[in-house]
This record gives sequence, C-alpha cells and structure tokens, in this order.
Amino acid sequence: LLGGERLFLCLAQRRIGLPTVKLEVDFRAVSRMGDQVMLGLAVERLGSRSMTLRVRCFEPVGGEVRMQMQQVLVTTSLGTHRAVAIPDDMRAAILRNAPALG
Repeated sequence: LLGGERLFLCLAQRRIGLPTVKLEVDFRAVSRMGDQVMLGLAVERLGSRSMTLRVRCFEPVGGEVRMQMQQVLVTTSLGTHRAVAIPDDMRAAILRNAPALG
C-alpha cells in the first residue's frame, strides 16, 4: 500500500478524522506553465490533538519561494466530531520523520 492509502485505512478503521481547521497561503512569485518547482513539507508543531504543517513551493535551482502554506490539522472522532488525542503510533511515525520535534 502507498503511504496515503495506509494512513486512510488506519484512520478509517479507528473512526478518526483529520480535518484542516486552519489554512493560510501566501503566493510570493508567479509560476508559469513549464516551470520546474519543488514542494517541501515540514511538521512545524506537533500537539496532543493537532499538528501544524508548512508546505513550500520553490524553484529548485535558485530557491525562490513561489508559495508558502501553513495548515493546521486536528485529529477528531468521526462519531462525535470532537478533537481526540493523536494515536501513539501515528505520533511515533511523525516524530521518526521530523526528529527535531521530539
């Protein structure tokens, strides 16, 4: 299974949602058809029930930032729609890939 499919199955089996509760996007420079860009993803903050992600779209050679986004996700119960703790195994996987947070 692919990473995203595995995450979806994990969340669905546990009846956990992962909605976006805040999204801020800054477009800093124009990107045109045919431009090569790269996306960078970082976990900026890992709380007990939420996480903040930062996504950057940038030009790979000079590093010019084209777009930057900050996204806050909250783990919720699909039954009650209230925030719940991030499951321990999910937290461990995030920390494995973002060791500066630990």
